[in-house]
Amino acid sequence: MYLPDHIRVYETILHKQPSGIVNVSSGETCSILEIASKIKDITGSKIQIKTESEHPMTKIILNTERLEKLGFNPQFSLQRGLLDFHKKLQGRILCRNTDI
Repeated sequence: MYLPDHIRVYETILHKQPSGIVNVSSGETCSILEIASKIKDITGSKIQIKTESEHPMTKIILNTERLEKLGFNPQFSLQRGLLDFHKKLQGRILCRNTDI
């Protein structure tokens, strides 16, 4: 889950004050390898992603039913969050280079 969505979910929980446990998740499932591949694609990197495990990565998805009942739905998909973060990171790098 992307940071702006985390902030919104905690604001929702503080405002609604539900009892019990509320899982905080976007509801998307994605392995570390899939995230690394997305980052590679977004950045245009030519790096080779390697895994040391012969076993497939386990994917875990949290039950977000209670979160949804509070009226929360994430605004950022994983892809959109990574794209937004990359864009902001590029802006910071460009700003630092112009300050030299």
